[in-house]
Amino acid sequence: MSKEETPPAVPEIPQEDKAQVSAAKSGRKAVPWRLILIGAALSVFLLSAMILTAQARARHVAARELLARSVAAALVADLLEQRPARLRLQLERIAKAGGFRRITVAAPDGRVIASTQTATALDRPSMETRVSRDREDEVIRTPIYLAEGNPLGLLEIRMDPR
Repeated sequence: MSKEETPPAVPEIPQEDKAQVSAAKSGRKAVPWRLILIGAALSVFLLSAMILTAQARARHVAARELLARSVAAALVADLLEQRPARLRLQLERIAKAGGFRRITVAAPDGRVIASTQTATALDRPSMETRVSRDREDEVIRTPIYLAEGNPLGLLEIRMDPR
């Protein structure tokens, strides 16, 4: 070799190949970094979707509870007058305006006082506002209060879940 000739440069092995060589020596398969990145991105996407769905459901339930409490407050005077025919007329107006399938007002023990359709006594009367679903309806139940801690009855609104 002359002074002007330099030894050939050793080619640099890419980092990816080094990982594969090292994994091959240890007997396990190397996981490509792209696969890890895709898995992490998919995990972040799914977690975000779950959070957004839970937030939307919470807003939906809060809106339904507010609706039921507002209707209950509007019915206090009619309930105090103990005029079931007038109360039923008021319920029919509200049901028509709101597009509800059925509205029922019951005594605190569950006995029906007035309803837009034939209804049996409310099972499991509760003095809490609840939003639930049964086979075909979304059901909103809330107490009707004269004053806090003094329930006059229960309001049940059945509506299309859409």
